[in-house]
Amino acid sequence: MKKRKILLPIFLLSTFVLGGCTTQKKASSESQDTTQYGVSIANKEALTSGTFWTKTNRDLELTLTPTENPLKVLGKGLTITSSNESVIKVTGLSLNAVGVGSATVTVDYHGEKDTVDLTTKNGSPKERYGTVHEGDAADPFDNEDAIKVTKDPGYDLTKYYVKGEITSFYHSPGEREDGAVSWFLKPGEGKTEKFEIYKCFKENDGKLTDDDVWVGGVATAVGSFTKYNDQCETSAAVFVSCEGEKPEPRQHLTKTFAEVLTAGKALEDGGSSWDYYTFDAYVTKRDGLNYFLTATKNEAISDYKANTFELYFRNAASDDIANKLLKGAKVTISDMIIKNYHGQVENGRDMEAAQITVVEAGQDWPSNPEPAVTTRTLAEFIAGENVKTVAYSVTAEVKGFKDGGSTPDKYGNMVLTDGANDLVIYGATATESALDWTGETYVFTNPQDFLTNATTKDIAIGDSVTMKLIRADYSGKVQGTGIVTAVTPGGGGGGGVPEAITTMQGIYESGKVGDAIDVKGVFVGTYGNKTNEWYVANGDYAIYLYQVNIPDGLTVGESVRVQGKLGVFNGLIQVAKDGAVVTEIEDVISYNTLNYNGGAFAKAQLSRPVQLTGTVKTGVAIDGTANKSVTVTVNGTDVTIYVKKSYGLDYSALNTALGTTNNTVTLKGYVAIYDSSNPVNYDTSTKYQVVSPSVVA
Repeated sequence: MKKRKILLPIFLLSTFVLGGCTTQKKASSESQDTTQYGVSIANKEALTSGTFWTKTNRDLELTLTPTENPLKVLGKGLTITSSNESVIKVTGLSLNAVGVGSATVTVDYHGEKDTVDLTTKNGSPKERYGTVHEGDAADPFDNEDAIKVTKDPGYDLTKYYVKGEITSFYHSPGEREDGAVSWFLKPGEGKTEKFEIYKCFKENDGKLTDDDVWVGGVATAVGSFTKYNDQCETSAAVFVSCEGEKPEPRQHLTKTFAEVLTAGKALEDGGSSWDYYTFDAYVTKRDGLNYFLTATKNEAISDYKANTFELYFRNAASDDIANKLLKGAKVTISDMIIKNYHGQVENGRDMEAAQITVVEAGQDWPSNPEPAVTTRTLAEFIAGENVKTVAYSVTAEVKGFKDGGSTPDKYGNMVLTDGANDLVIYGATATESALDWTGETYVFTNPQDFLTNATTKDIAIGDSVTMKLIRADYSGKVQGTGIVTAVTPGGGGGGGVPEAITTMQGIYESGKVGDAIDVKGVFVGTYGNKTNEWYVANGDYAIYLYQVNIPDGLTVGESVRVQGKLGVFNGLIQVAKDGAVVTEIEDVISYNTLNYNGGAFAKAQLSRPVQLTGTVKTGVAIDGTANKSVTVTVNGTDVTIYVKKSYGLDYSALNTALGTTNNTVTLKGYVAIYDSSNPVNYDTSTKYQVVSPSVVA
């Protein structure tokens, strides 16, 4: 099925900065502490320069005496407070602008203090982003304004109005069953980049029609902005109006097959024609749910995009349609909206049987009997061929559900394991008819009944399941999909959910997806400005908490108890979000920063704070508008430094440090991994990275 894919992102962490000392003070004799303490806000000028807009944050950089990691001593001699938390709220070392006004931020380190006065503004888009228009109903953004806002590292999720001429549709009226329509705006003079109004409805999810929007019309919509594969677009939008002269009614054009292909290829990627096309063609190929037409009978197909028209069906074609689309049949396709999908010309809307007239009868497609379903181990299935012409019976233990979580979903997404190998199951059901043998290949149509089917609704982690599986690989990652034929409760060898792992070392040495964990650690930082993605460290280990809310009032440096389920995403150890509980505790817990001097990273170093010094292999410009990877060589070992866009990093400092080849740099960050191998071999993987970097002066 063709659909927009949401790629899942790499997990990052916000920064901390160390520095030297300034003012000093001798502690009182009553405390028997003769240490001389000092503190200063090292980036005071940067904090007060420029406008501090609301809905943004800036990080404090502190110089402590004795030299110390500010995160480590937060709450233990170091406190940071705001005089007005309705304007500036302090989270760890981050100052979050939550309202308009003024506030004084005070840093207190064992009685020594430094302050900075901050004023925030809730500026208009013109002030904040430098747009031409205000982005409201009275003065909507144009194409260039919308792109400028979306590319700003600090843009927020405010809903803005956007107005512009429609150049083409990505989803034309009537194409999608839900009625959503997507279109591109015409760029200004001398510009080429187009903003997309993506998945637009009328208010209250009403469907848009040809009478509402048309190519050449000047349409207004309102929605929040996002980026998808570098395409600036609305995350969803509500239709406001469309102005201009409506085009003539759709014409009904009769064309040759070659003319139809030419017209289709001339459309923008994702674009659909306004007029209807009628043409003759031969049914040459069937592949799964779809059929391919050519200009001549039995024409060779070496490149589908070059000489075929695809009849694309989101679900299997009805019998009335399939009985006409027989092998070698000459057919007349009538009143077809054509579409360009990544260069493949295809139907822009679902077809009806009345649109197909058989001119010359074809023959039945080869009716090969379904091949015997043989038994394979999980390892054999993973190592096997990537085809959908065979199915195998595989028995394995349920290790986890979607994304390694403990909660099943209606699609039946889960992870199977044999203890040494893991396999992602992309959709499972016990409905036998969902896996159909067409005579040439298997087609899986998920009824989405995993939570309601009597066979699958009670499947739990630790159960043993037997499945009739076909391959469903995605982006080079081995996956399976198919039918659950047998379930043995607690029969996976683990006896269901195991006892909780109580040490972080145990998580790294023996933990597997779905295991219960109950560990203690120190809150060492958040993922960007998020409040539900963060890191907890303990000794020489650390774990990542994904979509687990930070308890109210918890600050960096304080200790917590984490209870939940173990998950793994592309090799990164994490706490699954489902059912996780975090409790603030008073325990004093230490953790260690890794001083990396080259060589291979180890599994146990994932998520650890790290400092390294090396040489930039090839300089890369960094401005925070795009994800960038830079290689830094540390004592002969190449390390990937991953700089995530729009996550509050000091992009200016990173650009200075990483933008010049052979520049020597010292960086702080966190060890991550992005390895889609299944399973990940931590001993040989080279996919380790240092993420969320900051420059050490």
